[in-house]
Amino acid sequence: MATPEAARFSALVIEDEPLHRHSLRRLIETDGRLEWVGQAGDTDAGRTLLLQLEPALLFLDVELPGRNGLELLASLPEGRRPEVILTTAFERYALPAFDLDVADYLLKPFDDQRFTRAVGRALERLEKQPSGGRRGFLTIPREGRLERIELDEIRAILAADQYVWIQTPRGRTLYRESLSNLEQRLDPQRFVRVHRSALLAWDALRVVESTGGGRGRAGVEIESGRLLWVPVARARLAGLRARLTAPGNPSQQD
Repeated sequence: MATPEAARFSALVIEDEPLHRHSLRRLIETDGRLEWVGQAGDTDAGRTLLLQLEPALLFLDVELPGRNGLELLASLPEGRRPEVILTTAFERYALPAFDLDVADYLLKPFDDQRFTRAVGRALERLEKQPSGGRRGFLTIPREGRLERIELDEIRAILAADQYVWIQTPRGRTLYRESLSNLEQRLDPQRFVRVHRSALLAWDALRVVESTGGGRGRAGVEIESGRLLWVPVARARLAGLRARLTAPGNPSQQD
């Protein structure tokens, strides 16, 4: 008996080879656990479909027109990344793929049984995810590799022209991304924009003070006893103080 329609997981394919797209669509449509929802042949069209359709599962090639598949995956907003099965003819992408926490890695050519096992692994992960949960990390491309930074480690994010500095207890990491885009990707219950050049983690906030002229600064604890001071815009100073001192706020100090 086929799985009821309501129990199926939506699946999207991003693959530049028409023959492989056709093969994946056939496998998806004959798998009672999945529902095929669309396909794209390059990263730009694929990203648009990903954000529009928000599939549960993505079959993603690596070598694609435009950015490669790993770069596309790293660029997706936190909390809107599906479970991913990479499909590629090249073994060299295996390590960076698993740094991105993909569910499985299908090396072309693969048979129906290997496809079925990969889907099973991805669906096990999907079923364990809390509804509406956000992923707990950022993935940063660096010098030909990918670095994973846990959100719990981030203390502040500071603008630097076309880049941002991500501050953790281990130091700073440079990331080619705008502060505004990162703000949209991160959970506002965990991170707050305090200045046009600064985001900070609520849990790391320790001090808010005026610096004159209506402006202020915030002290963010990088590690025990060491603060990083970031600017606070005039328009945000009162709200930041109010939230810092609100009863029950975990950042409030005795």
